[in-house]
Amino acid sequence: MNEPADESLPTPKAQTWRKVLYEDQNVPDNYVDQSFLCQLRKNVNPVQFTVPQALYAATGVTQQICRAVLFVVLYAWLKEGSLSPITLLASIVLLCCPAYLLYVVVEQRHIGRSPNLCFKEVLADLRRAAIFVAFGFSLAPILKTLTETISTDTVYAMAAGMLLLHLVTHDYSEDAKSEQNNSEDLSPDDGSNAWSTVSLNGALFAAVCLASRLPGIGPVFALSTLAVALFLLAPLLCSWIQGRWHRVQVALTVGHVGVALAGCGHPVLLVVLACVGLLLPCHFVHCHRLRQCVFPLFSSDFSLRLSGTWSPSVFTLFLHYLR
Repeated sequence: MNEPADESLPTPKAQTWRKVLYEDQNVPDNYVDQSFLCQLRKNVNPVQFTVPQALYAATGVTQQICRAVLFVVLYAWLKEGSLSPITLLASIVLLCCPAYLLYVVVEQRHIGRSPNLCFKEVLADLRRAAIFVAFGFSLAPILKTLTETISTDTVYAMAAGMLLLHLVTHDYSEDAKSEQNNSEDLSPDDGSNAWSTVSLNGALFAAVCLASRLPGIGPVFALSTLAVALFLLAPLLCSWIQGRWHRVQVALTVGHVGVALAGCGHPVLLVVLACVGLLLPCHFVHCHRLRQCVFPLFSSDFSLRLSGTWSPSVFTLFLHYLR
């Protein structure tokens, strides 16, 4: 006959769950204790944008638009004969040489390279410049007759489309050249490099299209050199300056806008520069703050970042909006 249990005996205390993998704790395999989720944090360190930051980030876009407009204006002057190719080439040399010397001196002090190594790099760059001049001048007659069988309207339409493609796909990040040179894990399939290549090719294709409508070998070579200076060298220099000297970048932007408006004083250009450089950055900051303040559920449901004792995870949830 079974005897009744003695209720005076102490009951065994519940075992506290511990975050240990190889230990039998008498719980199911999919058991998750509340103490584990106590360390859950959502959307830690959210990114905040200010109006000065947005306006400064838009300086690169404004400069690139001004350079595209300046390229078209100088092409028109070359075609009309009001600008000499020698004057244009001399101006390019006078602007590029001091900028290149500034870059070499600053990089030598920043990285601490030896003068001999710096001198070798300068000689290598001069060799590349000489090769470009030789090939560019020898290919100028071919470029002049490249699109003779195509109508001028078609050539201008292709040039406009390629310049627009250049502006849309251009890499506007700060100091893009230094980041690419210092990156050891850069693969040839990198997305930013691919789009930068598309942008540069679009600008050079537009230059080739417009150069075929110039009345001589000298203007063709001058316009090709101008395209390389404006769409390859100038963006690299400006992105390098943008990551180091903010005041110089703002001064360069004001100079770009002044030169572009002086060459093409059309009201549409003024409206575009005002929208891109002022209105759109302020509107972006306003929308970002409105999203965080007025729509907190949208911020938490659409993009959710979970942080804790595990690796950070980012989830994009659409179920809330599909219901």
